[in-house]
Amino acid sequence: MRAFYDSPELRWKAIQDDYAADSAARDRMEDIEYSLQGKDGAPTNSCWEYVNLVLPQLVYQNPSLNIDSRIPGEPVFEAMGLRYALESLMARQRWNYTWEQAFTDALAWRGVTMVSTEKVAAPHFMHGREVIDWNQKPVKVSREYTYQEPRLYYIRPQDFFIDSEATTTATARRMGHRWTDTLGHLKACAEADPSYNMSAIDAFSGRGGDKASDTVIVRQMYVPNYLDPEALKAYDGDEDPEKDGLHHGTIYTMIEGADSGGGVDLRKPRVYRGPACGPYQVYSCVPLPGRKHRTAPLMATWKQINRDARVGDACIRAGEAFKRVTLATEEAAKAIRNMEEDGLAEFGAAAEIMEQAVQDIQMGGIPAELANFYGMTRDSVDRTLGISDTQRGIATKDTTATAESIADKSTDIKIGMLRTALHRTAADACYVAGWHAMHSTDFIEPLSDDARKAGLETMRRAGMPIPPEADTDMDGPATIYVGGSALDADDPNKAFDGMMIEIEPMSMERTSEHMQQKRIMEAGNLISLAVQIRGAAPDFDAARFLDDSGAKLNMPGLGKYLESGAQQQQMGQAQQPGQVQPGMPGTPQGAIR
Repeated sequence: MRAFYDSPELRWKAIQDDYAADSAARDRMEDIEYSLQGKDGAPTNSCWEYVNLVLPQLVYQNPSLNIDSRIPGEPVFEAMGLRYALESLMARQRWNYTWEQAFTDALAWRGVTMVSTEKVAAPHFMHGREVIDWNQKPVKVSREYTYQEPRLYYIRPQDFFIDSEATTTATARRMGHRWTDTLGHLKACAEADPSYNMSAIDAFSGRGGDKASDTVIVRQMYVPNYLDPEALKAYDGDEDPEKDGLHHGTIYTMIEGADSGGGVDLRKPRVYRGPACGPYQVYSCVPLPGRKHRTAPLMATWKQINRDARVGDACIRAGEAFKRVTLATEEAAKAIRNMEEDGLAEFGAAAEIMEQAVQDIQMGGIPAELANFYGMTRDSVDRTLGISDTQRGIATKDTTATAESIADKSTDIKIGMLRTALHRTAADACYVAGWHAMHSTDFIEPLSDDARKAGLETMRRAGMPIPPEADTDMDGPATIYVGGSALDADDPNKAFDGMMIEIEPMSMERTSEHMQQKRIMEAGNLISLAVQIRGAAPDFDAARFLDDSGAKLNMPGLGKYLESGAQQQQMGQAQQPGQVQPGMPGTPQGAIR
């Protein structure tokens, strides 16, 4: 039996089948987009309100990373350098903007990103400078040299496809995405890269007029854990994809054939150099019982949202059709008309008869039953999505501080699963970027001065010698992180596999002014506690305790408010003889530890 990757025809069919399997979800996604833009005429835009209230609690800024090494010794410094390098990379490329869109898609259906590498020019401000890499080796930056860095790309969920028979991304036999490109650009790429199929590009000549402006949909498919023999034959690098442990799949790039309507290879199959998890990240929210598939909040509650929109639209149409009409007999109407013109009305009938001759009636309007039904549908949407008036910022006369506190805690619990699932996938993107950083000698990232100080402090605690040129101020040599350290090991993946990359909780969300004030108080209490512990135990690393604790509360850098480890050691040595060391019962008088 032939596998789906054995020929271009089978690969193209697999891609089309995967797209067809998601057609229902793709249609629902379009309905949600239509509703979120307010085009359905509903009195309340539930989709927009939910995204607007929940998204800032999921992603608002780039995360703080926590990278530890399971292997002691030098890898500890590598983990520290990798952390600062990735945080600098994310800030410079503004990954939080990409995550905002991917997380929004995940609330509706699924979010998709891809971490890939490309050649970029070295920063010109670094040209000619003497820099010191994380391993304290001098490096001179050259403008002529190009560096390779991972980038986070956003992919529309409608353009992504995945194995329709897979339950998770880990069990998928294939996945990929599509994009629109111009034939002129593809031809320019083919002239520079022999892996492109120029004949397939030339087959589109004359379609749509100007060939350079004609567009074509390109489809890329990633097959994990399979190295295509043709890809191995076409590989011209210095590595051994079959044995080096750095290549974990095959990438196929295809376009639709000009004549047959089927697919043809735009490029030769090529081996994928990257971690085993692959280049794609799929962001999904809540797991379904008995299945490994996950669903999105707006997708799961769409029936309630759509019903609320339909009932609300009926209320609006009924209200717009409301009319107030006055009915009168011919004689009464003539009298009323004379009164309006001359201010004088002649009545030939008694007043009681006139009351019966003139009647005001109402036509249309919102029936009480319809208004009550709309209130029920609105309440069901709020309960399902977990939206309350407190979260909206609306305070009623019955709202109390206790009720608001309970509502805030309940809201945090409701989005706890969303936050955990989405941040876990975001950490996977950081994992892929970290893999490329440690497995590419072409990666270089300038670091902040905080990174240099943190590295020196770690070296002091470990009793390691510090080069004089490293212990300088910012006007001295810049500190950079140079990648490729994993390639120096016998097993290139062993060093990186020892890295544990996690996102610090709450570091990506937006905090309110009230929460900021609360955390300022918590920071003061933490510093006070650290000072007290250090007074009882001089060997206690108070600065590291504050850094670790502060990072978990989205308050990084608290350790800088205390003296460094070297200053603590000097203070300990300056203690007067004969003083009993606090926290060390049984220390003889006059003894120096």
